[in-house]
Amino acid sequence: MNYIFENIDEITYTDTQKESVFKKTVFAVLYIWMYQYIHTHYLSGIWGYLGYLNNGIDFSNVILFYIIGLIPIYFYSGLIKISSYFSILIYLLVYIPIVVTLSYNNTDILGFEKVLYYQVLLAIGMIIFFVADKIPIIRTKNLSFNFSMNWFHLFTLIVSVYLLVLFSGNIRLVGFDDAYQLRSENYEASDTISAYFTMWATYLIYPVYFSLGLVKNSKKYLFFGVLGHILIYMIMGTKASLVMPIVLLFFYFLLSKKWKLSFFQILSLSVVLFTFLIYIGGDYLFILGSLFIVRTLSMPGLLFSQYMSFFDSNPNTHYSHIGIINSLTNAYPYGDEPLGMVVGWGIYNNGTNANANFWATDGVAANGLAGIILISLIVFAFLVFLNNFYNNKRSLLFILVSTGPIFSLLNASFFTTLVSGGLLLMIFFFILFNPFEQITVE
Repeated sequence: MNYIFENIDEITYTDTQKESVFKKTVFAVLYIWMYQYIHTHYLSGIWGYLGYLNNGIDFSNVILFYIIGLIPIYFYSGLIKISSYFSILIYLLVYIPIVVTLSYNNTDILGFEKVLYYQVLLAIGMIIFFVADKIPIIRTKNLSFNFSMNWFHLFTLIVSVYLLVLFSGNIRLVGFDDAYQLRSENYEASDTISAYFTMWATYLIYPVYFSLGLVKNSKKYLFFGVLGHILIYMIMGTKASLVMPIVLLFFYFLLSKKWKLSFFQILSLSVVLFTFLIYIGGDYLFILGSLFIVRTLSMPGLLFSQYMSFFDSNPNTHYSHIGIINSLTNAYPYGDEPLGMVVGWGIYNNGTNANANFWATDGVAANGLAGIILISLIVFAFLVFLNNFYNNKRSLLFILVSTGPIFSLLNASFFTTLVSGGLLLMIFFFILFNPFEQITVE
């Protein structure tokens, strides 16, 4: 089966046609309403101790956050380029949770106007992400070395063996309740190299194998991909490692079929239905709810809210949380404590590592409102670069391999994702190798 296509838009049937304003409005309103309902009826009740609040807001405020939530989606034109894929996931999994959460969490404490300023600047940032696919492609020579995939297999072997040897005394399969204990135990034995290897393995290396298995119908690569993700979970208790194959399978299913709904429509509808299935499941699906609704769907909004509260009364980092900048300025105001730990102690008064998305870390923490503007422009420029880089790389494999780094970006600083989360490594992978041509169908 050939998954080469002339335009990313051709993945789904209706993405080849421009979505009507009416359809965009209907599906976006449904999604916003779902998130509002889950926040007020589930998160602020069962998970209120984490910081989900339900401050009373008037009807005009509700209408306002619906408007702010809706406006960016009118600039989305379907899966035209790779930036469209990045942007629609940011919209659904980061932007909408932040906009809704700020209204219920921060209005009483910080005031309506300050919250509105942040929401408006986030909307502007989301809009420019969507319009990145309108920027003309700069025609350049396709940079590719076509090295043998055996070199990538060797790199994977080195990473896997290093992690197995370093943590050989404490590799075990644990339940979700004990995952944090396992992570804490092995954190003491970790080093800088293993920290990078663990992140790369979770978000890029093993997803490459699983994606190859899906696209090329290779049971061998599917097996290696799943086995690798299980290995990372057994070492660091990283739930994202177990979830990644499921996410890749889900997007493969959506992207490789001809649907009567667009990618945005079916993705938003799937999240809505899955969320309510978990919600009505109650105690029977409690663990799934904590993993999907709390950890994946709502955490970006909660952490942005908490970063906003924390840095309203504490010094901004002025980008000194980025290692290379701090090495030049030595201006980081919180000593040797990582930014996530600083916020964790400030909010929860414990050792929680509150790592957050790029808008929270590189925006709010770095420089408040001005930081939101700057990091939005930086991410926009990177999306334009990716569109140019991916211009001659039009197979489903390239879209799937991008998914891991995107999910890292949703939960970490842009600069952390660039290095640790596999964004740069992903680019090098596609420059050095041509896996689609080298791997035979089994």
